[in-house]
Parts: sequence; structure tokens; C-alpha cells
Amino acid sequence: MESVVCPTNPDYGFEFVRRSYSDPIQIPSSGHIFRSQTLRLSWTIEMIWLPHRSWLAARVEGQSSLARLDIGVHVTAPTIHAGFGYKMDEGYPGSPLPLEMWNVGPLDVKLEAGMRVCQRIFEMVDGAPEKGYEGKFSIQGPTPPS
Repeated sequence: MESVVCPTNPDYGFEFVRRSYSDPIQIPSSGHIFRSQTLRLSWTIEMIWLPHRSWLAARVEGQSSLARLDIGVHVTAPTIHAGFGYKMDEGYPGSPLPLEMWNVGPLDVKLEAGMRVCQRIFEMVDGAPEKGYEGKFSIQGPTPPS
């Protein structure tokens, strides 16, 4: 039986999809084989936060070496808006960047723990926002270590 998901439905919640259709893994020291024709939701090791009222934004770009192997890294929504990862908590390190990674090529590719898969590009924007991004995806990903 085919499952149909409608993200515009007010009852839709990605958390249900994540719990029902995925198994969390941590890349072991021996690596992880990223199979052809699969999708991986991933998070960066590095944390980031951008102040709500900054003139700063950022983009996430995948490594070209992976693109040449037909692996896309966060192609769908590369902009990091002011307010991302920001929490009114002194010492909060920010949030990891969520990455949608997919292998659309014919080859299985070995990913290794800590390998570089993307880069952040910071940009000045023309004007500071009245308020930063405060949507449900502002603070996300694994809980940072204390």
C-alpha cells in the first residue's frame, strides 16, 4: 500500500514521517555506504546561529567533488536566514544545519565520519529584518552536547 503525505495539511508533521520511515544512524569510524538512489537526512557537526537583527545571511553549498559523483547536498533550500539557530539562552552554541543528501548516481559512495560534504557562504544582506526567522525549523537537529 502506498502512503501519501500532504505537507500543506494542517495536521501534517514531519516528526511523524521521520519516526515512521527512517532509522537514525551515526556514521561509524569504518564509514557508511551511501547507496545509489537513496536519500539521507543529515546534520552538520558544526553549530550555527545568526542574530535576529543582523545584516547577515548564509548559504549552504555542497562539495563539487560529491556533485561529480551525483550526490546532491542541500540543493532545495540553501538559505540560512537571520535568526536561525538563535535561542535566548546564554552559551547556546546554535543548531546543526539540516542537510538533505541524495545519491542519484549509479554508484554507491562511502561516506566517512567527519568528512566535508558542504560549505557555508556568509553574505551581507541589504537591510536588517524586523524580526528573524522564528519558524518551527529554526532550532532543529540533534540536541547539542552540554
